[in-house]
Amino acid sequence: PLYSATNSEYNAYQINYSLLEGPVWNLTEEALETAIASAAGKCHPRAIIVINPGNPTGNVLSKGSVEAVVRFAARHRLVILADEVYQFNVYSPNCRFVSFRSVVKELESTLPVKVPVVSFMSASKGYTGEGGIRGGYGELANVRS
Repeated sequence: PLYSATNSEYNAYQINYSLLEGPVWNLTEEALETAIASAAGKCHPRAIIVINPGNPTGNVLSKGSVEAVVRFAARHRLVILADEVYQFNVYSPNCRFVSFRSVVKELESTLPVKVPVVSFMSASKGYTGEGGIRGGYGELANVRS
């Protein structure tokens, strides 16, 4: 709700995409391409927002899905806004959180452009619980000053 409310506030157009159901919920480049194609002529996309781990599902994107988003963002010259505030709330031994920043750095030499990433983190989620004082920060990578 925060991101869609912000879009409304700034009269921005939101392009929705869906995770693919299956044993795990993940993204593919094809699903993202379909979503962006559906908005042709309605807007000029500037960014993609990805919440990983997901809220409220707790789904953790696979490394392959994170790589797909990074390649998609590079192809379309999009800034990745990575809401990663629940990264310390992964409790399944079968899930491993992979940050967008780390994947951008890993794939950098194979991408046609430097992909800007804004990674959001919280000081009030994870180890310290959900209640009380709220605080957070954003880390910028490949963002021109």
